[in-house]
Amino acid sequence: MNPRFFSLQRLLDQTVQGISERYPDQLPGWKELIALQWGWGNFGFMASMSYLRKVVAAAHAVNGPILECGSGATTLLMGMVTRSRGIEIFSLEHHPRWHQKMTRTLQRYGMDHVQVLQAPLKDFGDYDWYDVDKSRIASGIQLVVCDGPPGNIKGSRYGLIPEMKVKLVDTCTILLDDANRSNERRVMESWRSLHGFDYRLEGMIQKFAMVNRILD
Repeated sequence: MNPRFFSLQRLLDQTVQGISERYPDQLPGWKELIALQWGWGNFGFMASMSYLRKVVAAAHAVNGPILECGSGATTLLMGMVTRSRGIEIFSLEHHPRWHQKMTRTLQRYGMDHVQVLQAPLKDFGDYDWYDVDKSRIASGIQLVVCDGPPGNIKGSRYGLIPEMKVKLVDTCTILLDDANRSNERRVMESWRSLHGFDYRLEGMIQKFAMVNRILD
């Protein structure tokens, strides 16, 4: 076994155990989040610390199902802070090998309430989006964590609202990562003008957005 892989796996195991033991009395802080990122090891696609903190706080606050677009470290974080309450998480993943990795990892840590659904990207005409059987996803989604699909596909992440809106409660919050990129800005403007969702930017250098339905 590669010694570097072994040390990262051990760091991940220790971090997951530590966070799980302290929750719900204490949400993970900066040190735990950094350790989780390093243990996870997907260095080219690391989310910002501010985004991870917002994700974990939002997952802690909900009492209904969560939808995630693109799986990774956020999947583990949300799994840890929802397991004791049995909150369902549905994570869409288009990459077969990454789907296998996530499935094995969730099994390793006993996160049976998290489902990673393999969903290849499909051409929906004006945009590409996950080809997923919506009947496998619970209705009443309270939180969406959107860090996928890749932003360079047709329509970027626009397909989330037209394809999944029927599953979202009116008060659902969408946390959209990479909000400083031009493609994502265009997506949010389209969501606002065509679907009645507004947004607020947060974060420093790596911005993300909180997106909510405009309610009367």
